[in-house]
Amino acid sequence: MQFQELLPKRRMVRNYAREPVSREVVERIVGTVRRAPSAGYSQGQRLLVVTGDEGRAEIARLAGSGWAADENLEPWVESAPVHLYVCVREADYHERYRQADKLVDGEEIEWPVPFWFVDAGAALMLILLAAIDEGLAAGLSGVPKELADRLRAS
Repeated sequence: MQFQELLPKRRMVRNYAREPVSREVVERIVGTVRRAPSAGYSQGQRLLVVTGDEGRAEIARLAGSGWAADENLEPWVESAPVHLYVCVREADYHERYRQADKLVDGEEIEWPVPFWFVDAGAALMLILLAAIDEGLAAGLSGVPKELADRLRAS
């Protein structure tokens, strides 16, 4: 699909059909991240994909009654057939920018903007567009700070 045809179809949703997404489709979507920009070719993005009922239920459990349920909204986190988390490893960027070809006056650059977050945003947009290209709906949510540690531990 051409970009001009794809972008107008992009929208966020909060209600999903209760149909599984095939492994092949998930792999194609996740594979788009290989083409995502990466500052200094640091490759600091990590993806966590949760498709199983048990894992998705655990995410909903960790979120308490659900991200949306407290606000009387659709239980969209609980109903999504796939959860895909874009994560970064900040250390990859520091390791790369401490190499000789990236040093400025013998020092790592001062990061005016943390490129690991910029790169994660670019990866996320590719994932959203790939989902649309596959004919799927997508939603976007950050992980609430109070939930982040519990989610990492599980």
